Amino acid sequence: MKQGISLPQIPKNLITDNKELYDYLFGLQQALLSKQTDDYSAVDKLTNSTALFAGEDIRLMKAYKAISAAFPYFCLSLPDQNWTTAHFSTDFIAEMRTRKVIYDEMGASPVSSFGGAWAGDTFTLTNNAANVAMITALAREYLYAGSPTTNWRLLHDGTNEFNIIAISVSARTIQVNLDSKTAAGSAIEIYRHRVYGSTTSARHFSEAGLGFYQAGGDKISGLRRLDQMQQITGSWGYTRSINAASDSNGAFTASAEGTAKGTGSIADLCYKITLNSANSPSARTGTKTEIEAGTLLAYIYVGTYTA
Repeated sequence: MKQGISLPQIPKNLITDNKELYDYLFGLQQALLSKQTDDYSAVDKLTNSTALFAGEDIRLMKAYKAISAAFPYFCLSLPDQNWTTAHFSTDFIAEMRTRKVIYDEMGASPVSSFGGAWAGDTFTLTNNAANVAMITALAREYLYAGSPTTNWRLLHDGTNEFNIIAISVSARTIQVNLDSKTAAGSAIEIYRHRVYGSTTSARHFSEAGLGFYQAGGDKISGLRRLDQMQQITGSWGYTRSINAASDSNGAFTASAEGTAKGTGSIADLCYKITLNSANSPSARTGTKTEIEAGTLLAYIYVGTYTA
């Protein structure tokens, strides 16, 4: 850009609640005032690198900050609830409503339409890698959510949307509530944030207490994952003689149970076998598997917000 262009400084007191917005505007001003050519390359680089995308951009914070018009970020740790156009931008709602369950989203041939056949209210998926991965991930999320029958992910058959009411991974089946409709077609889609019966809202599912994992490892991203424990093994054995000691290790222990059967060197004892992972050396145990972690708050950018 030619020299001699002068723009007024931006008063900081006009932007008191969003330092990032001020930094962006100040940087844009500096780019305009710099010695650039008429192709506006500096401005293009600045705007392209700092643009925010509603429903996509995430920021992390160490302290909770409530959403407001000046801070259009929604905390993902908040409880399950619906986002509506009464408060959130239509662009944000539209973006969240498009989100589907996708197999191998970063691969050459991502799959969001999963084939199979209907029999009444139950869809049976064809046995292939994409379908098996999808229903396995969906079932884990379903169990995590408490096996709900409403206010969860929606199944779409190409014409109608349905609430899911049961999932069987071994049978590759998904059962829905038909709600006086007829399910048809040879493929289904799973929408992650749609609200049953609504076109102006989207559903938030709380991520409180969850850690992050890099998408792509299990080919399905965007669903919450039920935890699972590391496999624990051990062994136990004993000699049938009453005078012989039992042999156990790892998470297994054994103790005599009841009275001896028989007499002399061939007498037998009744033994009880106990498995307790807390007996493993230096084990920290609880009802759930937990990662070593610190506390952060994740926020999704919603575009604009009206209280």
